[in-house]
Amino acid sequence: MADRITVTTGTVAGVQSPAGPRVARFIIAGQTQFGPTDAPRVVRNLRDYVNTFGARSGGANMYDAAETFFATGSDDTVTVTSGSTLAAACNADAVAPT
Repeated sequence: MADRITVTTGTVAGVQSPAGPRVARFIIAGQTQFGPTDAPRVVRNLRDYVNTFGARSGGANMYDAAETFFATGSDDTVTVTSGSTLAAACNADAVAPT
């Protein structure tokens, strides 16, 4: 029998982002409670995330990722819901046979 893998998510306490200019943007894709599926959305804070994609009750891993990211003092993320064309294309590329 294969070993089982356990994944635990949560928030990181007391994390601070490094000083300096932003050099990258955090992109997350996956299942959310609700939200637009026609295109990625730029989310600037956790309140914006909750208004656009819903609270932690649905799509908990996406919420946890956004919450942790904003807790570090970072300023924006690009979020893609699993029902979007871009997320479907990413998933198709990930599982396409070679």
